Amino acid sequence: GKIKQAEKQLKILVKKSEGDEQLLLLIATLYLENNLTGQASAYLERLMDSEDFSNEAHFYQALIDERNQKFDSALEHLEQVKPSQNFVEARIRIASILDKMNKPKEALLSLANDRKNFPQLSPILFLAESELLCGRKQYQACYSLLELALKTHPDNAQILYAKAMAAEKINRFDMMEQDLLTLINKNPKNAAALNALGYSLADRTQRFDEALT
Repeated sequence: GKIKQAEKQLKILVKKSEGDEQLLLLIATLYLENNLTGQASAYLERLMDSEDFSNEAHFYQALIDERNQKFDSALEHLEQVKPSQNFVEARIRIASILDKMNKPKEALLSLANDRKNFPQLSPILFLAESELLCGRKQYQACYSLLELALKTHPDNAQILYAKAMAAEKINRFDMMEQDLLTLINKNPKNAAALNALGYSLADRTQRFDEALT
């Protein structure tokens, strides 16, 4: 927590290893973790054209811009992130920022296009799209989307669980119970499914013995 002393040591390191880009990224993320976004940006700027660390530089600068509500700039940086460690989160954040800018159609279209362009990421992008819909209380659309997702990914437990939660939002307790039981039959120790079903049985029915079990 002694930021000034840490800064002094970091500056010594930079002088000793002037061309060390990994060190520059480390310093930038340390500043970012301590909410010193101006100092972080100064180091990230030096990495924007890096062959090895440009993806990280653009991603972290986008986080800073989003935090400062500079949404257009954040989107520009996120679009520069190529397939890498932060790529999936970058694509999801693009949709999230568009949603914050009150552009829900563009946000959903962005995720739908990404599902086509990056089919290997389809499950997590389906889930992100469903969260946007539920966040806007479009519960029926959310449920329908997750039904579609399960046709493509029938064995995905996260999608099935999300569908169960969406079913509860549209008062389809029968479908919620069916989906949660499917998850529990596949994995009897699925804590999230057990908890959701137990709570729902206690809250919505008189089947208290089942709920306790």
